[in-house]
Amino acid sequence: MPRPRFQKMEPSRRRALLDAAATEFAAKGYEGASVNAILEAAGFSKGSFYYYFDDKADLASEVLLEAYAPVLAVIDEPTPGSVSEFWDEVLRLHRRSLDVMEASPRTFQLISKTGTAVISEPALAARLVPLITEARKKVRAVWLKGQELGAVRTDLSVDAIMAMVEAVKRAAWLASFPPEYAPSVAEVEAFSRRVLDLAQRLATPGSSTAASAEAPR
Repeated sequence: MPRPRFQKMEPSRRRALLDAAATEFAAKGYEGASVNAILEAAGFSKGSFYYYFDDKADLASEVLLEAYAPVLAVIDEPTPGSVSEFWDEVLRLHRRSLDVMEASPRTFQLISKTGTAVISEPALAARLVPLITEARKKVRAVWLKGQELGAVRTDLSVDAIMAMVEAVKRAAWLASFPPEYAPSVAEVEAFSRRVLDLAQRLATPGSSTAASAEAPR
């Protein structure tokens, strides 16, 4: 995380730095982004970076935490009354998250362009633990509601189901998009539909996936 003095910086200068960083990461991805270019665009000297940050991951995480905040804000606990309503509600929540990202072209570009780095760069992932923890807390509430309704299998814990779905999503993203590639809105929507379909197949009681896992050998 940024050093405490970053939060004490004059708000307009802090805003200029974060905006310059968001623009650079959105344009060039995590690996391709230049810290020097960010500092120059924001009007900071090259030597000032390490006064506020330990490394590039520190700066990128601050930008991504800010970008993801409104996306997480629209995820609330679903209130369906039936199995079919539950999956419709899950789709609605996911659609709302995509709508928030699509409302800001730079935010969408930033999130899509850095998607692979968030998955594959340990230093960046470590800085995003607060974001990941908050996201998992909200998603866990959704899965628990599904178990209550009978829409989600109970032979596995919610934590196990979440781990499986997260693993599928990571693998699918890495297989679908090369590093530093920024998928279009249509590509992200198609990817999201595939992941939701896979998640439903994994989590639905009595699904073909569940039956295969429980079949005697």
